[in-house]
Amino acid sequence: MANKTLEKYELLKAMHTIVQSLNHEGAYFDRWILIIPGGATDEDLHDIAEDEDDEIFRDSVKCFEGIMRDYIKDGIYVAGKLY
Repeated sequence: MANKTLEKYELLKAMHTIVQSLNHEGAYFDRWILIIPGGATDEDLHDIAEDEDDEIFRDSVKCFEGIMRDYIKDGIYVAGKLY
């Protein structure tokens, strides 16, 4: 995996994990899955990172920024505990 692709993949995976862990279902079901497929696998995220067009990657970063702005205040679950 090329360095740029690896960096984009790791960021997508981290954003995906964070969005799934938020204490607000709307972050995932109303916004995130409009960009990233529901139940996205590592392979799905790698395909997005590998795409030379970058459109889905850019859209996912922009979506993540909005989700963080709107939903992080509701907390995040880590190992079943809300923080």
